[in-house]
Amino acid sequence: MSYAPPPAGPADSNANPFNQRVIEEFRANSGRVAGDFEGIPLILLTTTGRRSGRPRTTPVTYLRDGTDWVVFAANGGDDADPAWCRNLRHDPLATVEHEGRTHRVRALFTQGAERDRLYAQQIAVSPQFADFEQRARRTVPVVRLRPLDQGRGIPTARRVDHYAFTVPDLDRAVGFFTEGLGGQLLYEEGPVERSTGDWMRRKLDVHPRSRARIAMVRLGPVTNLELFEYTAPDQRTEPPAPGTVGDHHLALRVGDLPSATHRLSGLPGAELLTATGTYADFRLACGPRLRLTRLPERPAPAGAPAAPARFRGDSLSWAGSGRPPGLPTARHVDHVAYTVADLDAAVAFFTGVLGGEETLRTPDGTVELRLGPTDNILLSQGTPGTPPRNSDIGGHHLAFHVDDVDLAASHLSTVPGVRLLGSPETITEGPLAGNRWLYFTTPIGIQMEILHMPDGSLPYEQHTRARRAPSAGHEWEDRTL
Repeated sequence: MSYAPPPAGPADSNANPFNQRVIEEFRANSGRVAGDFEGIPLILLTTTGRRSGRPRTTPVTYLRDGTDWVVFAANGGDDADPAWCRNLRHDPLATVEHEGRTHRVRALFTQGAERDRLYAQQIAVSPQFADFEQRARRTVPVVRLRPLDQGRGIPTARRVDHYAFTVPDLDRAVGFFTEGLGGQLLYEEGPVERSTGDWMRRKLDVHPRSRARIAMVRLGPVTNLELFEYTAPDQRTEPPAPGTVGDHHLALRVGDLPSATHRLSGLPGAELLTATGTYADFRLACGPRLRLTRLPERPAPAGAPAAPARFRGDSLSWAGSGRPPGLPTARHVDHVAYTVADLDAAVAFFTGVLGGEETLRTPDGTVELRLGPTDNILLSQGTPGTPPRNSDIGGHHLAFHVDDVDLAASHLSTVPGVRLLGSPETITEGPLAGNRWLYFTTPIGIQMEILHMPDGSLPYEQHTRARRAPSAGHEWEDRTL
């Protein structure tokens, strides 16, 4: 395994005289440079020479995307990639000097829609990059420089652990997802409430006198759903309207869309809204909107443009959860979709902070991302509205399984716009005794959670054969499913 080089010294033989003066001024003034570079965001990037093996330092402009530095190998419009880019292809470990500190990083070369989005952002702040791209007879590489102490996304994250939705009637929702769709009820708990103090506000970001009942349902081979029923003095009882900020839906992949649509249309409380050749949308009286979607059975043919691959789950079947599907040919949960106030900011948070990968951007502006080994997220721009709180009908949150909750919390506390709701806490009684967890709010309006659920030793397992879809054994970077 190779290691990132130390910052090169003042006599870096690779730097031309102009760059050497910039490097020395940068280091002498904690990253501030006058003259031609005054006011321009700069970092010093030190790579390992692919032929010499020596440290090579170069001043480069950058964008921040989440906690990543993003650099652009435009080389002034030259036909060839700059030396630092070729060095990173040979050895992706490097160092970045920024604001008086040195960070070890790993280079990640972006592709497809993600690369195009980042380059467009660079043109918006530095228009000359449009000219560089026109003059260069190549696609200008766009490279993420990701801090090694961060890894990809949340430290020690394995995968999305569950999706949570606040519903008007918990019993009805559990019945629909189990009897109607073929899910398995794992446990129920509650009411969760506090007659005094502000624990509910501090830990869950709801009214202090809120009261919650909770159920966990396994839905298919890899997905857990957490369903909440809240009563609260300030509860909003109408979910966000379709297309407004806070709107969301859950999608199931099916093999035979007409048969699954017909079956779902016959279930009480399911109203068909839209049906096309590739999907059907339903309004549910008991919970979030539901989409049935059909995917081609085979991925794109060889020779198609390279891009990060979405989670497809071609090898998965609903029977892998231990129960047959409620809908004909249902395979697994395909995605969850969120409507947000600022699409670009949401994409940046999901890619830069959470470690997602942009896989598709549709003509209508919807962005698809792969989030870990078993999940896809769809993001779309919404019309103005107020995102629901966890205690509102239509409230929702997204939870990640991590190996070390405290380490993950420490990292998230440094992310701009993230607010931790207290400190990590371990449940000591009930069906989830042993679970360590923490909620946090995000600058994009979606509440989230980190947790470590010790599957295999949870008290609920003594009372049912059903089991949560586990996270142990998954790796965030695994793309085999």
